[in-house]
Amino acid sequence: MPHEESLPATTLTERAQLAAEIVENPRRYKICEGCDSVVARRVATCPNCFGYRFNTGKKAIVDQARLLGSREKTSVTAEDLL
Repeated sequence: MPHEESLPATTLTERAQLAAEIVENPRRYKICEGCDSVVARRVATCPNCFGYRFNTGKKAIVDQARLLGSREKTSVTAEDLL
């Protein structure tokens, strides 16, 4: 299971599985308004872009998870820079 801060995934199948988890439990997540990443609700800053403004709306989280889970990764994350 991935760590909850940024929910990294490398394949489309993994992304779809993570999206399904987010859709089932949207209250555990929020969307970074800086980079549109879905992150754990408990983080204070986005682990990808260090943004600090978040959208916590359940519908927005579900919609974003479905969008991100249906396509290949296009953003650069902090993990990619290691």
